[in-house]
Amino acid sequence: MYLKTVLQTLATKKQLEAEDLYKLNEATFNVPEEESIDDKMASKLFAAVEKTVAAYTGGRYDKEDGNFFYDYVALLGTMQNQHFFSKKQHEMMINWLKEALGSEGEKPKGNSKVVARLEEEHRKLLEAAL
Repeated sequence: MYLKTVLQTLATKKQLEAEDLYKLNEATFNVPEEESIDDKMASKLFAAVEKTVAAYTGGRYDKEDGNFFYDYVALLGTMQNQHFFSKKQHEMMINWLKEALGSEGEKPKGNSKVVARLEEEHRKLLEAAL
């Protein structure tokens, strides 16, 4: 299984590169239908994601590689959508994704009148649809 090979390679790395994240994302996303990810493999996969998050937040990655951030966000986006993770793991990945994107779910601070008008318009459209 390609995913197993990628996970073994990641386990030995001290500094991650964008290509490592890309391979992990690709291996997870493209698991053949005849293969499945069991609880043991899901646990190893989540540990690899945790290692990736620790590397990103701790600055232990190749900062010269401009693609690292994009591969990091793509990886978290793929992982948060996998059915074999627990609800708690999903929530953790979504929070990591929000942190990476600088979003805490707050309303935009600029131009509050425009935001209020758009929210009201959205509310009316939802009511009309029901």
